Parts: sequence; structure tokens; C-alpha cells
Amino acid sequence: MKSKQPAKKESKQVAGAKKESTPSFLVKIIKNIVILFAAVILVKTLKGSKEDSYEWNDGYNWYFTSLIEDNFKAMKQYKTLTTEQKLESKIGFNFSYLKFLKTNTPEDAIILMPPDSVFFPSNEKSEFQVFILTPSWASYFVYPRKLVYEKQNNLALNKKVTHVAVMNSWGYDKLSYQAARNNKYNIFPIKN
Repeated sequence: MKSKQPAKKESKQVAGAKKESTPSFLVKIIKNIVILFAAVILVKTLKGSKEDSYEWNDGYNWYFTSLIEDNFKAMKQYKTLTTEQKLESKIGFNFSYLKFLKTNTPEDAIILMPPDSVFFPSNEKSEFQVFILTPSWASYFVYPRKLVYEKQNNLALNKKVTHVAVMNSWGYDKLSYQAARNNKYNIFPIKN
């Protein structure tokens, strides 16, 4: 029995040591508040004033005046819009087109996208923004579908393409059947 008592004392000491090493909830809150104030002071100092603006802090001025303030104004102005409506107003036709592809294809679709020259023809103004040409950016909006651009050399995905994004008469030659050519934008399965 004597051997059991010292073991109990040691376990009490270990448990007590754990309590002493963990900071209380109040200490954690105080640390977070101090860090928050330090971050605000740092950014305010780097931002500078309008008459004391230097080249090295123009980015911070832009961050405050354009990004943060404008985003808060937009949030108040468009608070009744759905997330999709907000994305459409911010991203424009890119979002509408990618949403069209997503709603008209199955989740496992691998979509062949037109080349840059079809998105941005040299002789006319495009409805798209340049972001549509970035595969990682555009893929976010159609996930879990995959996008394959002709400029990519991804042979594994090129062989597995299931759908073609038809645009301005481009893409009909990729189909193994005749399809109606009545829309400027469309999506067709490779095989009927």
C-alpha cells in the first residue's frame, strides 16, 4: 500500500503542473486584443496620411481606400443580393458562362475549352475578362468538372474529354455528329 501512495502524489503533481502551464481564458483574450491593436497601429503607420504619402506605402493607401472601403460600401449597397448575383455583378459574363457550363454538364465532365483567339478575337470586343483564360481560376466555378484548354499539353486529360464548349462556331469539328448551330455559346457531349 505504501508504494501506491507516492504514485498518487506524483500524478497529482503532474496534473497540477498542467494547470499552471495553460494560460487562463482571460489572458488569451488580452493577448489577442494586444496583437489586434499592434496590427492596427502597424498598418496605420505604414498607410501614412494623404499629404505624407510615399511610394513605399501607396499599396497600403490603395488597400484602405479602394479595397476595404469600397468593399464595405458594396456590401451595404448589395446586401439583399444572393451570392450568385454578387459574383455575376463582380465577375460579369465570365461567371454567367461558367455557370452555364456547370449547369449543362454532369459532375464528372471534362470540358474542352476554346483557344484564346476565340475568347478574344482581334477584330471585335470580347464579353469576357482575361481571367477566363486561367485554368485554375475558371475551374473553381465549375468544380468538380474539369476544364481542358487547347493551349495545355495535358495528354491524359485531352484523351478523356467528354464535352466541348462551343463558341462562335468553334468546336463543332470536335464532335462526332452534326449539331444545331443556332447559339453563339453552347456545350455538347463529344459523342451523342
